Amino acid sequence: MSNYTQDQKDTALKLYVTDGPTAAAESVGCSKGTVTKWAQAAGIETEVTSITQAATDAARAKHELAREALKRRLMEEIEYALDRIHQEHFDYRGKDAKKVFYDVAPSDALKAYVTAAAILIDKMRLEEGKVTGRTSTVSIDQAKNVIELEIARLEAEMAASDAE
Repeated sequence: MSNYTQDQKDTALKLYVTDGPTAAAESVGCSKGTVTKWAQAAGIETEVTSITQAATDAARAKHELAREALKRRLMEEIEYALDRIHQEHFDYRGKDAKKVFYDVAPSDALKAYVTAAAILIDKMRLEEGKVTGRTSTVSIDQAKNVIELEIARLEAEMAASDAE
């Protein structure tokens, strides 16, 4: 037997569709599970699911657009760092911090630009979901051999200490 009137259920179901189960449950003073059961019994679960799915799809599309914009920005910054290598460069040198100009980036600036570009390339690869590190793979047989050699070494070490 339910303690809720049909009007309360109807109000909760309207909120369930528009605002979700939490708001619907709070309006009536019951649990989200109760409101969800009412919605399923009324056959409106699919409406809520489609609204939720539409919101999820919209959020995913927005996220993908942001990721694409980030990738474009990373590429622009990589190009900028690499282009700076061949452009006129200035630096402050000496105890008076005199501004010195160079036709192209000197070696320390060159290293900084290349390092920045490499880091940005690594970040872009991460954003694309690509592997950025190198890992060495060892077969099971190779690992087994290493373990057996280590055991033999330890046994020889123990035998030598027992003999003393």
